[in-house]
Amino acid sequence: MKFSDFSKIFVLLAVFTTTSLAQNQKLNNETQEIRFNVTVTTKKGDWVSGLKAENFKIYDEKTLQPITFFSAEDAPASVGILVDKSDSALLIGKPEIQQDLADFVNKSHSGNEYFLMAFNLTEGILSSDFQDKTTILKSIENLSAVKRQGNTILFDAVKAGIEKISKGKHAKKVLLVLSDWSDNSSKANLGDIKKAVKNSDVLFYSLNIVDSRDAGSFGQMQSFVNSDDIAQSSGGKCFYPQNFSKVTENFLKIAEEIRNQYVISFNAAEKEAKEKWRNVEIKVEIPTNLGNLGKVNVRSRKGYYLSAKGN
Repeated sequence: MKFSDFSKIFVLLAVFTTTSLAQNQKLNNETQEIRFNVTVTTKKGDWVSGLKAENFKIYDEKTLQPITFFSAEDAPASVGILVDKSDSALLIGKPEIQQDLADFVNKSHSGNEYFLMAFNLTEGILSSDFQDKTTILKSIENLSAVKRQGNTILFDAVKAGIEKISKGKHAKKVLLVLSDWSDNSSKANLGDIKKAVKNSDVLFYSLNIVDSRDAGSFGQMQSFVNSDDIAQSSGGKCFYPQNFSKVTENFLKIAEEIRNQYVISFNAAEKEAKEKWRNVEIKVEIPTNLGNLGKVNVRSRKGYYLSAKGN
């Protein structure tokens, strides 16, 4: 074979390899991996551990999808904490709440990263950069120095919190809100918050803490419905403590839940011309080796926005 023939073969191989790499790169750019944090509990509220990937089934618009990633590991998370310092959220400023917040950090994974934001009429980030456990505990101590103001920009603070926590380094991202859920000064509205949560994989938790004299009002009840709707759409949960002992219990429940979740991913459907919301359902089949647990509760976010082609 002549040297010129070898040259032609080399050129053909180079063209073939370059074309294949380009096609694979295009395929990767068009593939959207969707991640879900899944909480599985018994009817009594106990965590169901020991499940494997084959025990889960994911349905994207009722079509069964292959699982591309699965983890039952107690992995660190990025956690944002928002604390309402308005006049209407008077109980949140009590020393007991501040101590419970510190206990929450101590009960959580030691490798977590955190940021802390206090808000009323303005946002005040007490830890502008993500902090480790030791440093965030010092920031929590400084919460008492934040002065109260009458009005509240709750929605603006939540929107900023979602944007901030989405930049965290850990795959699992959590936003924890302590508020009475009254808002009277935000530029953002409830619809903005719902869209921001659905567009992210942030787990949303809220401790809705109010004076018992206000808990039964129509406005307060509607605020709680709104917060619960946001939490459920993310796979998180709202808590409504009636006293300080319940606040302590709820904080520890959230810390434990974050550490006992499963993480599951699958590849999204083929992208279309426009962004589209897709409903997802996750089911669990309990293996016989775990015993007769009865019907279990499975909680995760309700779906995802499929980005448009080119995005």
